Amino acid sequence: RTGYSFSPILGWNAYGLGTSADLNSGRWNFGLLAVQERFGGLSGGDQIGARVGRHVGKGVLSLTATHLEQRLVFDRTLDATGLAYQFSPRQGLTLTGEAGYRSSGAGNGAAFSGKLDRSSSRGQLQLYGAHAPGGSGAFARATDELNGSLWRKLTPSLTLRAFGYGSNDDPGTGATSRTRGGAAGPAFQLSKTATLDLDLAANRSNFTSATGEIGSSELLGTVGTRMAFGDMNLRASIGAGRSTRSTTLPGGATFDRNGGRVVLHGGADTYTARGTFSLDAGLEKNQASTGQIPSVATIAVQGSRIRFFNGPRAPLLEASLWLNSYAGAPKGGPAVRLGTEIPLPSQFALTLDVEHNPYLHANGSTPWVAAIRFERSIGLPGVRRPLSRGAVFDDRNGNGIRDGGEAGLGGVLVRQGGQSILTAPDGSFRFYEQAAPNTPPLVDMGSLRAGQMAPSVPSGPGIKEWELPVVRTGHLVVQLLPSIDSLGRLPSTRLDQLFVTATDSAGGVWIAHPDSNGVALFDALPAGHYSVNVDLSASQERLRALQTPPNVEIGAAGDLPPVRLKFGFRQVRVFDGSAPGSGGRRRR
Repeated sequence: RTGYSFSPILGWNAYGLGTSADLNSGRWNFGLLAVQERFGGLSGGDQIGARVGRHVGKGVLSLTATHLEQRLVFDRTLDATGLAYQFSPRQGLTLTGEAGYRSSGAGNGAAFSGKLDRSSSRGQLQLYGAHAPGGSGAFARATDELNGSLWRKLTPSLTLRAFGYGSNDDPGTGATSRTRGGAAGPAFQLSKTATLDLDLAANRSNFTSATGEIGSSELLGTVGTRMAFGDMNLRASIGAGRSTRSTTLPGGATFDRNGGRVVLHGGADTYTARGTFSLDAGLEKNQASTGQIPSVATIAVQGSRIRFFNGPRAPLLEASLWLNSYAGAPKGGPAVRLGTEIPLPSQFALTLDVEHNPYLHANGSTPWVAAIRFERSIGLPGVRRPLSRGAVFDDRNGNGIRDGGEAGLGGVLVRQGGQSILTAPDGSFRFYEQAAPNTPPLVDMGSLRAGQMAPSVPSGPGIKEWELPVVRTGHLVVQLLPSIDSLGRLPSTRLDQLFVTATDSAGGVWIAHPDSNGVALFDALPAGHYSVNVDLSASQERLRALQTPPNVEIGAAGDLPPVRLKFGFRQVRVFDGSAPGSGGRRRR
C-alpha cells in the first residue's frame, strides 16, 4: 500500500495498493504511481501518474500526467497534465511555477500555482498560491489557496514570526467551504537562558450548502516563556481568547453563539547520559457556548533513549504515559506506551513496542497492542568526503527548527536521490554520492515509531547541511450521535455508511470511516488546527448536522478528548395554498 503527491494541482494524496517509485540519474529524474483503490475488501478506481524532469539552466523542468480515480471512500476522478519549472537564480532563493489543465466531474479548466522560497542566516520567507478547478473533489487541496510564512531575526534579541492562510474549496457537491486565518508575534531573547514569546492568532471558517451557512471564528492571544538551566529546559504559556459560532438558514435567519476560552500549558525537559525525559501538562477552560468541552486537563510523562547499561549491545528503552481528564472520559486508567530497541550481533537489531490506550476505544476493555520489528544495518567504508550531511531530530514543539535541547533520533532511514542510510545514535547521517541539484534528503516514515511523522523540508541551491524534523502526531476519536426529533423519530441510516472529515488550516481534508457504532478514528493527525464535520450525503434520509462543526487543535504531543457530532432529521415546511388569507396556512 503506497501513495504519491505529484503536486497540489496535478494530483495530491493519491494512494492505493500497488507501487510508487522515484529515480534520479544524472540530470534526469522520474516519478511513478500505479495503484488500485482497495478498502474493506472492495476494489475501486485505478490511479496512474508519471512525472519526468530534467535540469535545464539553473532549474528543473518537469512534465506530469495523471489519471486518478476513487470510487469507494470518495467518488472523484481527475485527468490532468502540466509543466513545472523550479528556478534557483541564487543561493537562498527558489521560484517555482506550474501550469496545466484539469478535467474532472467536479470541474474543468486551466490550473496554475506559484511558490517563493527565500532563506538567509537572518530569516526565511515562503509564499504559495494555487488555482485548481474541482478542488478537493478532484485530488487537490482546495480550489483556490494562498498561504505564507515569515521568520525574521530583527536584532540579536528580537525575532518576528508570522504566518497566514486562506482557501476556497468547491468540490462540485453543491457545498463550498472557505477558511481564513493567521498568527503573528515577536520572540524576545531576555537573557542567555530565557525567551519570551507573544502570539496573536485569528481564524475564520465558513461552510455553505443548500441547508444554509455554518461559520466559526476564534481570536486567541498567548504569552509564553522558555528557560534553560543546564540540562533542564522549562516552558510555560497562557492563552485567552474568544470563539464565535454562527448559523444562517436559507431564509436569512442568523443565530450566533460566542464564549471565552483560556488555555494553560507547561512542561519541562531534561537531557542526560541515561536518556531524555519530559513532563507536559495542560488545562483548557471553555464556556459552554463555544461548543467545546467545558474543562479538559492533560498530563504526559515521557522518557526516550533510556539506557540503564553501557556498552554497544545495551538496549535502549522508550516509555510514555498520558492522562486526559474531562467529563465522559473513558475509564481504564492512563494510556501507556513502552518500547525497547535491542542491538544484536552482526548489525542486527530487534525493536519491541506495546501500547495500552483507552482513548482509542469507545467501550469495553482496552487491549494491549504489540509491534515487533527486526532489521539489519549495512555500513560501507567511505574514502571520500561527504557531499551532503545532516541530522534527524525530535521536533518537540513542531516549529520545524532545531531548538536547544531537541535530541537527535538514531536508527531512522533517510533517502536522498537513489541513496539510503540509517542515522547514527545521535541522529546524524552522511551521503557520499552526488544527488540531483536542490534535492533534499527525505525521512522514510516507515522507519519511524508509531505516532511520529516527518514533514518535508524546503530545498535550496548549495545546501550541504540538513536538519530534518520529526514531529509527533495525535489521535482523534469522533462519535456520531443520531438525535430524536420532536415527533420521537430516530434516523435509521447505518452509521458505517457515513464519513467524518477533518479539514486542516491549509484546506487539506482527512477522512475517517466510522464503524457500526458511529465511532471514527483519526489515528495520526499532524499538529495543527482542524475543523471536524460529518458527511451525510450517503444517506437516503433528509438529514442535517445539529451543531456547528467543532474546531480542534492537535498539539505537538498527546491525544484529544473525543469529539461528538450530533445529527438528525432536516425540517420540511409545507404551505397549504387552499387556505384563505394573504399567503396560505403554513404547516410543519
